[in-house]
Amino acid sequence: MIYKELIEKQQEQEIAFYHEFWKHYIELEKLFLETEKYVAISNKNKNTYSIQYNILLQAICSEVDVVIKRLCFEFNSSIKVKDMSDYINCLLTYEPNIKTQEVKLNLYNMKFTPWENIGYYTNKDGTKKLIAPYWWDGYIKIKHRRITFSKGDNEFKILERNIQQANQKNVIGALAGLFVLEIECLNKMRDRFRKLFLTTEHPTTETGLDMFNNSIFQQDLNIFEGF
Repeated sequence: MIYKELIEKQQEQEIAFYHEFWKHYIELEKLFLETEKYVAISNKNKNTYSIQYNILLQAICSEVDVVIKRLCFEFNSSIKVKDMSDYINCLLTYEPNIKTQEVKLNLYNMKFTPWENIGYYTNKDGTKKLIAPYWWDGYIKIKHRRITFSKGDNEFKILERNIQQANQKNVIGALAGLFVLEIECLNKMRDRFRKLFLTTEHPTTETGLDMFNNSIFQQDLNIFEGF
């Protein structure tokens, strides 16, 4: 493939990524910022929970499920993943440094390491237990066990309430986690093209499209350059 064709192909894929993933992410950010009308974004409010946070947490984590599959495909186009256990195994195999990736929310003087501590631990019986991000655990509890109960003496008894998991800490952690996946996926795409450009000769330096700089989070983003 010649240089001009590579440029066109790279831009075509970035535009597709923008429409398929990035603009959905930005809309989720906007919805989160709307909640500041009622609850200030602050560590002091990390345990504040609400119906709106519940809606946001489920929407963000559903998008995590979509984007992480795309990222795993960038790592290995033949890989098959279906759940968080598969996702984490993929991340630790191909990008273990994701555990230490920090994102900043400078507007509020906050920092997050959303994929910190992911992995597995071994139980006494030898079985392995998944360690998922804290915000994903909160999402699962809300999704599957918001309320658990038993019935006895012709009445229902509440055993567990997990609506408190729909809190600001989990929502913003999930949003930061999704941001990391988005940037990681974009960087891997650009790395793929960078390797292709090594096989071409061209007189100028080209940069990637700059439509991915409108997030509330800050993290290093590889600017695509031809060699």
